[in-house]
Amino acid sequence: LPPEMAAFVDLRVLDLGQNGLTGSIPEEMGELTRLVTLYLGDNDLSGDIPTTLGKLSSVTHLYLDRNLLEGSIPPEIGNMASMHMMGLYENYLTGTLPDLTKMVDLRALYLDDNDLTGPIPSTIGNLVSLEDL
Repeated sequence: LPPEMAAFVDLRVLDLGQNGLTGSIPEEMGELTRLVTLYLGDNDLSGDIPTTLGKLSSVTHLYLDRNLLEGSIPPEIGNMASMHMMGLYENYLTGTLPDLTKMVDLRALYLDDNDLTGPIPSTIGNLVSLEDL
């Protein structure tokens, strides 16, 4: 994905799923502050999840599933307070689950088929809207 995509400051939906895209998710994606849906699932994207995605406070749906992403889930992701659905499954993510308690409207969280470790945080019980885990 080219960093120049950050120029689309009024973009609300970015759907590039199922395209065989390669490379990493650019840090500049965090500049798309009007984004509501970010769908990059089912590609061959690799590297870490950029911490700057945590600046996307309007995103309600985040799909990064079925890629080659690795590293831990950045704690900044927990700042995405408008989140309703987050799909990070079928990657190579490691480490523990960050604090997601600011995601009060989170309804679905898909993390299966990764290499996550440690306990599920007890604070996940505060996500009263959560229907699918």
